[in-house]
Amino acid sequence: MQQRVSAADARRSDACERVPRLNVRLQDGAQFSPRAVAGRRIMELIEADGFPIKPECCGGSGCSNCHIKVPAPWRSLLPPPSGEERERLRLLPGADERSRLACQLLMTADLDGLVIELQPESVAVQTYWVAG
Repeated sequence: MQQRVSAADARRSDACERVPRLNVRLQDGAQFSPRAVAGRRIMELIEADGFPIKPECCGGSGCSNCHIKVPAPWRSLLPPPSGEERERLRLLPGADERSRLACQLLMTADLDGLVIELQPESVAVQTYWVAG
């Protein structure tokens, strides 16, 4: 017996399959994969997933607190850094050819599965209070 699929269900299924994924690795080896939306900045996607990244300049490339490293296979798919981003990275201890600022990178369908390594200095320290 064949199961019939409506055109609306097929479109919905296709749309779900086209949602790009972002894979964020932390220094301790943990990884999370927020849903990505094409056209949004990588930094915004990390924040939207509830992760405590600390962009003090609100994404204006003014603080370099969203420092990430991008593994080799993905770097060729990214646009080159602007002069302003290069200058920020030049001043950042520990930056190398893999370094980028997450606020300067837009997610695209071509970046589906992108792997980035969030640097420790980019994670906001959080304090939790427990009543008791």
